[in-house]
Amino acid sequence: VINKGYNPDREMWQQSEGKAYFTGAPTRAALKVSFFGPFYGGYNVIALDREYRHALVCGPGPRLPVAPLPHANDLGGNETADAGHSDPARV
Repeated sequence: VINKGYNPDREMWQQSEGKAYFTGAPTRAALKVSFFGPFYGGYNVIALDREYRHALVCGPGPRLPVAPLPHANDLGGNETADAGHSDPARV
């Protein structure tokens, strides 16, 4: 998986590559992801665009990261609010 986000302190985009595996059936979008060795964190895909090219992803709680898309309206609604995330701009 690739995690990309904007770092406002450094005023630049940053990217990390990690490993992911499904935590259950591959039809359920629940993953464990590792960017740092043996440490894995839970992530859930809460929305996909129609072409399956971009995903809106969150952690298990409202304080964990959300990955907003520049074209989030293509996902059909305010998925971040529906998932308990009140600030879709927070990365």
